[in-house]
Amino acid sequence: MVESQVLYLGRWVSREHFRAFVYKNDEQKLAKSYDEFSQLISSGLWSAERMDALIDKPIVAAKAEEKEESNIVEIEPKKRGRPCQNQLKV
Repeated sequence: MVESQVLYLGRWVSREHFRAFVYKNDEQKLAKSYDEFSQLISSGLWSAERMDALIDKPIVAAKAEEKEESNIVEIEPKKRGRPCQNQLKV
């Protein structure tokens, strides 16, 4: 059985009356049904939001990797207290 509502951009929308624009670079297209919308989005060429279509995805991925590397911090081990007694009886 097909569900009567679908989740679109964080909102529940009626599948029967579903209409939405999809975006690709400088183009936009009206998807006249949820099935057409999901087919366009799953192709990878179209996006549900305009900002996603304008961003070059490989550049975003590269920036994310740079950001992750900049968050790495060297930790220097510090000796604290006495060694465990069990380790002394080796």
